[in-house]
Amino acid sequence: MPMKNTLIGWCIRLYRKTPLCPRYGAFFARLLSHLQSKTGRVVEREMAGFRIRLDLNYSVDSQLFYSGVFEPQTVSMLRKLVKPGDTVCDVGANIGYLSLVLRTCVGEAGRVISFEPIPSVYRKLSENIALNGFGNVVVVNAGLSDAPGDARLTLHPANRLDGGSDEPESVSLLTLDGFLDQHPTDRLDLIKI
Repeated sequence: MPMKNTLIGWCIRLYRKTPLCPRYGAFFARLLSHLQSKTGRVVEREMAGFRIRLDLNYSVDSQLFYSGVFEPQTVSMLRKLVKPGDTVCDVGANIGYLSLVLRTCVGEAGRVISFEPIPSVYRKLSENIALNGFGNVVVVNAGLSDAPGDARLTLHPANRLDGGSDEPESVSLLTLDGFLDQHPTDRLDLIKI
């Protein structure tokens, strides 16, 4: 990978670990956006046992593309805790990176239930799961809360690297108990939230 890409990846990782995130996120996002190539904003990347489609206008996607990692401590912990055959929930699945990591942990015999409330992000999650043909990953377009209902959510401006902003989106809320009542499972080994 060219040195510029490696530098961008380290800058994104450093930024996410500092107290500046998300306070100065919009400014930092615009700065990083100027460093990136203006072509090929949506790319696919092979990662530890799966493929993922990334939109380089977003910080999580860019960090994955440029540095190959996102939340490495979380990934390490999940790989230690989750075993083949487990059933796990990924609450706030975003584009599906951790859902895909979890799928590699549970294998063919396990199950991953991924909840993502924001419709535009849910579409990306669904595409990434479909890209890999993982039939034992269930994607749910809803957020989890203490009571069912509706809400309006938007991504924080620091998530955008192109200086743009996302419009608030209407989302559905479920309780985990309510979801499991309608979709029974004989086990639930881990919830990532």
